[in-house]
Parts: sequence; structure tokens; C-alpha cells
Amino acid sequence: MPDVIASWIKGRQVEVITQGHAFVVDEPREHRGEGLGVSPLGLLRSALAACTVVTLLDVAEAQNIPIESLEVAIDSKFSVVMDESKLSWERRLRISRMIREIRVRGPITEEQKALLLKGAEFCPVENTLTNPVKIETTIVVEKSSQQSMQGVESHGTYMGWEQEDHPEDLLERGPRGRCGKPCRRLPLAEH
Repeated sequence: MPDVIASWIKGRQVEVITQGHAFVVDEPREHRGEGLGVSPLGLLRSALAACTVVTLLDVAEAQNIPIESLEVAIDSKFSVVMDESKLSWERRLRISRMIREIRVRGPITEEQKALLLKGAEFCPVENTLTNPVKIETTIVVEKSSQQSMQGVESHGTYMGWEQEDHPEDLLERGPRGRCGKPCRRLPLAEH
């Protein structure tokens, strides 16, 4: 099973399933979304902030640093590279800079402050963002929902997934529902 499954719901809304949790990602209205969830880039910034908090809690625990409260704020700057002769989807929008501010409360010495600042560099999300990541992409074309529904016995729905009996080669296709049977994503018309 993949680490993350992202499935289109409608508009710019995407259901994300990871580590046994499901949530909706959506673009803001100014980017043709409905703003019903955090944007993909918002998730990226949130991942850096949350990972920094967790990493610093580990550092504080290991170094006996008395933290009363801890907050990480992320601000970002964007850059767009786009040839005017190309289509809008061919643009390359990216975050070119993230500014991280760590706010900590407690009776912390300058030495402990320096340890926390150094410890922030060990955040796995930061390490991922600051080192090149190779992304390998493949496309799998599946039969349309009309073709795949032939001979399928349904067992109800679970979080937008329909439980069904699958041939053996389709057993890895999504989460398992309440009855323990594998699920497939419902076509939009069936929601």
C-alpha cells in the first residue's frame, strides 16, 4: 500500500488518506477552489512547522531544556517561472524561500537557545526540502467506471469508497472498509 493516496473529489478538492487518516485538501477561491481545506502548499509549510515543533521537543527532552510553550511560524515567498507562449498549466510556481520563526517560552539560557536553533536543522522535513529529492512518476490508465462495475458485488460505502469483492489482482486498490473488504473510489456521480 502506498504511503499516501490522493483522490480527486470534485473541483479542486482532493481526499488524502495517509497513516490511517483522511482529510480534504482544496485550493483557495482565488485559485479556482472552494477553500474547504488546506492547499497543497499550505500542507508543505504546515509539515515544516509541525516537524520543527516535534524535533525541538525531542531536543529539549534530550538536553533537559525547560520548555513551557513552543510555537513555530512559517512565512514564505513564491516565484513563478513561465514562458508567455506556454499554457498556464506549464508554469513553474514554487516556494523560493521559507522564513521560520521559533517562539519558545521558559527559563532558557543562551546556550540552550543555541542548542534549539541547531536542533531545528535536524527536522526531517527541512532535510527533505533542502536536499534534492528525486520524484519518479508513472501513469496507470484504468478502465472507466462503467467498464469496471461489471461483475462487482457491492458491500456498502465507507468515506466515499465503495466496498466490493475484487479479483485478486485488484486487492491492493485502496483502503479496507468496516467489513474488512477492499474499497474502490466511487465515481463522482455516485457520491
